[in-house]
Amino acid sequence: MGAHAYAVTSYLSGLAASAFGWYTTYASPSSGSFTPSNREYLNDAHMDDQCLVSASAASGMNVIIDLGSARQLTGVAILNSNAAVQKTDAAVLVEASSNATFAADVNVAKAATTLYSTTTPKNKDHVLQFTANHTKRYWRLTWTWTGTVTNFVIGELFAFIGATQLSRRSIYGSGESYEAIVSQAPLQYGETRGLFQAGPIRQLDLQWDDLTAAQRDELYNMHALSNFGARPLLWIESYESTVLAAAAAEQECIYGRLIKPGFQWAHKDFAIYQPGGFSIRSLGREAGA
Repeated sequence: MGAHAYAVTSYLSGLAASAFGWYTTYASPSSGSFTPSNREYLNDAHMDDQCLVSASAASGMNVIIDLGSARQLTGVAILNSNAAVQKTDAAVLVEASSNATFAADVNVAKAATTLYSTTTPKNKDHVLQFTANHTKRYWRLTWTWTGTVTNFVIGELFAFIGATQLSRRSIYGSGESYEAIVSQAPLQYGETRGLFQAGPIRQLDLQWDDLTAAQRDELYNMHALSNFGARPLLWIESYESTVLAAAAAEQECIYGRLIKPGFQWAHKDFAIYQPGGFSIRSLGREAGA
């Protein structure tokens, strides 16, 4: 597996909803444009607010994103989406162009990648990473699958430039957990009724041991960029920068927050440091679903 990596800045966050143009075929926008419900949710950093792309989505759905000017992207995460939940053959192709209709100058940034399907919520989040070979204004994501996807939704699109890689992976003993947020309402005769609020919420717990000063500072910088800016962090389990289709392990990611407010370490030995553990807690899912 590749190195751990992270990104804290999405280059889609400042775009208006109109920057996301949706179409029903691979071809140019003139062949079938439509307006999904709540396009503004695609880049609001709230995964529980989902954009309903289509009630019955056929293969060939695509979104053309207008960045406003040419930008060099090296990855995009598709978060809290149900394509792979419903279809084991759901795939995404990433292309870039200087042409708004993709009628010319079309570059493949990421070959069509089958979205890995496993237990919820991992099958709702996918990151696609590619080389820094394309600086384009328009970027297109195209979904394909057999049949149709019912109520095709996306909670967040997160695009980044040059995710920061860590030079050392976490040690064995790291783990993860899942949680549902449920409130309990007391009823008559001592009964209670549970009200589902959000979930499943994924939490990844990571440990490192025997780091150099430079490796310690890598973790400090990650903590500072996320916590001091009070920003969500996109955690990439295995960094892979290639145009080739991504394997399952290369798509795994978490979009959430570092829940440890401080950063501490012990000076274990000469030039060897023992940092505390990290916990990354994903942002909430569909509230009341």
